[in-house]
Amino acid sequence: MVSVSIITSAHNEQEHLEAAISSVLRQTLRDWEWVIVDDGSTDGTWEILARWAEREGRIRLLRNERREGLSRSLNKAISASSGPYLARMDADDLCRPDRLRRQWGFLEKNPSVGVVGSFNHVLDPEGKVLETWRFQHTPEEIHYTLQFQNCLCHSSVMLRRELLEDVGLYREDLTAAQDYDLWLRASHRTALYKIPEPLVSWRLRPGGVSVERRGEQTRLARQIALANLGRLVGEEVPPGFLATVLGREIPRGAEERSAFFGLLERVHRAMTGSAPQGVDRERLAGLCRHRTRVLEMAFLWRGGPRERYLGFASRAILQPRLLAEVRHHLRRAKWTLG
Repeated sequence: MVSVSIITSAHNEQEHLEAAISSVLRQTLRDWEWVIVDDGSTDGTWEILARWAEREGRIRLLRNERREGLSRSLNKAISASSGPYLARMDADDLCRPDRLRRQWGFLEKNPSVGVVGSFNHVLDPEGKVLETWRFQHTPEEIHYTLQFQNCLCHSSVMLRRELLEDVGLYREDLTAAQDYDLWLRASHRTALYKIPEPLVSWRLRPGGVSVERRGEQTRLARQIALANLGRLVGEEVPPGFLATVLGREIPRGAEERSAFFGLLERVHRAMTGSAPQGVDRERLAGLCRHRTRVLEMAFLWRGGPRERYLGFASRAILQPRLLAEVRHHLRRAKWTLG
């Protein structure tokens, strides 16, 4: 049995497929298999895959005659794979030569972690680095953030097969945000972590799912988050609550703010009390207190356009060093906290 099974769904990826394959073939961990599902491609994707599969015995191919979608294709790849660890890889992305070895080694040494991702570069269609995402990486930061929004690059993740056997595969009724739904389910069973280095380069391009279905992804992710929060606290959570936590709205009246902070406290208490092994509950509680304070500051600014700084404050969710900068802006504007 191989150490790692890479799983990929490819639909009309001929333009960048060769580069993605080359990046996998350069991996320093050699004990892998790559199960690729051609999801009804109508360009030269299948021919490229077939040519490489003839040359490289570790590449195994499946083919959908018609497009079946990402969830079903990935589930087919998982079912056809054999490794105890599963690594996601998109057919137009790139991974650093040590990606598989670093993530496999981390999971081998940290049994309380079931999912490991990494920081990632964002590429334009030509392969130029636009930015590098260096967001939440500790188990506590990831656990907190996932309860409200996704914070993992899908193509950067490696996870344990036994975890999927516990929480289930990708939901085939979801046409977008499948990864967020899976990470959220996993977060109630295991710790998640990111290696704080960009091991993967994710390509942002017209026609890609993240661009083509952005509105659908946002809508479904919001539904997934609200359903999860409702299960946490045992009550229906209004959409405005999530928008406020993410820094997109400000409750105007004192009664609305009181109701918001009361629900936030219940969410924080349930989140901390149910955190799985591998997530430090004291650190998680500290993040909860930090987030509450950031929102209190955003609500209590006086004498100026609060909305201008609300988005900035929301970015301080899990970055305490930004609190000092928030206070600096307050002092410069001569605003006070009530």
